[in-house]
Amino acid sequence: MEALRIDVDGASLEVERYASAGPLVCLLPGLGGGIRRFADLATRLADAGQQPVAINPRGAGASTGSLDELRFGDLAGDVAGVIEHLGGPAIVIGNAYGNRVARHLATTRPTLVRATVLVCAGGEVPPDPEAARALGEFLDESLDVAERLDAARRALFAPGNEVDPGFIDPGRSATAARAQMAAVRAESTDGWLAGGSAPMLVVQGIDDRIAPPENGHRLRERWPDRVEVVDIADAGHAILNEQPEAVAAAILDFVARLG
Repeated sequence: MEALRIDVDGASLEVERYASAGPLVCLLPGLGGGIRRFADLATRLADAGQQPVAINPRGAGASTGSLDELRFGDLAGDVAGVIEHLGGPAIVIGNAYGNRVARHLATTRPTLVRATVLVCAGGEVPPDPEAARALGEFLDESLDVAERLDAARRALFAPGNEVDPGFIDPGRSATAARAQMAAVRAESTDGWLAGGSAPMLVVQGIDDRIAPPENGHRLRERWPDRVEVVDIADAGHAILNEQPEAVAAAILDFVARLG
């Protein structure tokens, strides 16, 4: 893995690149950023001949940039700058909150996006209130590690699945998370929900209570000609940790069929 810093208009972004050649694949993390969770998936993509780059959003990890009145256009524009710098177009994989950014980018800059992959496609069907409260506890950096991990178990994991003690990514930022949630409250989904017109794969856990699987099913019902959905059992919102092999297999199959 190669650590890069890529300066774009308005931000300087921490990027981890897992191969120096091959078709570009951009990986966008969930709420508050934190790209360490992509290590397994990115390695598998690199082994399959792709050029995976994981991008921390402004305010998370070593990425910098203004968070004042942050909007999806800012975050999508940052990713567009990375794609232009490295040479696109790209397949864009958005996990959790990152799925919103991926769809916004595919809508506003379609020439840069070959396809989108949404890992947990939240944005339309609201989360379970109890899980949402537990997610708030997980993001609360004033709590100790044990309390936050217990909150993660209640919010993000399927029943019975264990939370790895290293689940808390040091690259995740509560400050970035607050700015990102402000963008959610400030903007309608109308401008990005469809995710442009490129092929789309939705990979989701059937036990996800933060981004209920009905989100993906509605996308497929509306745009059956370009949206595929893979439902994965024994997985919640932390699907990258719970079922890494199943997630990678679904994505690698989709990427291979794109040609």
